[in-house]
Amino acid sequence: MRAFWNAVKADIWVLTIKQHHVVLWWGGVKMTSKDGWALSEGNIVADLQRWKGIYIQSLSGKRYAPRTLTIYSSAIDELIEYSRKFMEEITISDIGTFFITQFLDDKAVLAKNGISDTTRSHYIRIFKTFFRFVDEFNSESFGMLNNFRNLKIRNQNGHKKKKPAYTDEQVEKIGRAHV
Repeated sequence: MRAFWNAVKADIWVLTIKQHHVVLWWGGVKMTSKDGWALSEGNIVADLQRWKGIYIQSLSGKRYAPRTLTIYSSAIDELIEYSRKFMEEITISDIGTFFITQFLDDKAVLAKNGISDTTRSHYIRIFKTFFRFVDEFNSESFGMLNNFRNLKIRNQNGHKKKKPAYTDEQVEKIGRAHV
């Protein structure tokens, strides 16, 4: 049995034993993943930072690649920065489809050429897995995933992107090329 200590922001100390058992010491209080953590302490930015620290440490304990951890961490950091504008208005439990869609739309407006559907999909996947983790480990058993049930990848027109079909002429051309 191998154990090692890692420090995470907000004075969280983590002891990881094996791959999947995580014990956190929070201000001198031992908490395991079975206990859960408070969903919100009233400040959306602090809550997202706290959950991000726990989440990234959990992924690290599962031996995710450092690059994956960096990508996930930076995407969540962008969401945290975006949420600063709404600190007085919302809590973490208010984050859902509308908030994430607005975040992605604002990101597209700020980007020189907008953002691709692949990038939108990437962010949505990261946020869904992050909030699935929050959903699973918050002590209030608040269903965060219910807030994301309508979150889908949409293009700039607001429609799902259709993959182009080959025309009859293209099919014939491809058929001749393989003969």
